[in-house]
Amino acid sequence: MVTQFDEERRRFWELAKTNLEKAHKRYKDFVDKSRRKVKFQVGDEVWLNINNFQLPERLSHKFLGPYAGPFKVLEKKLSDTYKL
Repeated sequence: MVTQFDEERRRFWELAKTNLEKAHKRYKDFVDKSRRKVKFQVGDEVWLNINNFQLPERLSHKFLGPYAGPFKVLEKKLSDTYKL
């Protein structure tokens, strides 16, 4: 009885795992359709999205735009990381 319960639990676990993997792949494929790969060169000017930045108390996102800049790309650190 315990082994039957354990086997059934494992089967449900594997089913849930495969369903989550399928859903993750579908979501990733859907999102990747609208993504574009952007590569910047040193010297390019870029705008920085500041929506997720913690601002000092005297500044508020309410009065600022969603972007700051333009900033020059000074150095490419990793494939998608730049020093501005």
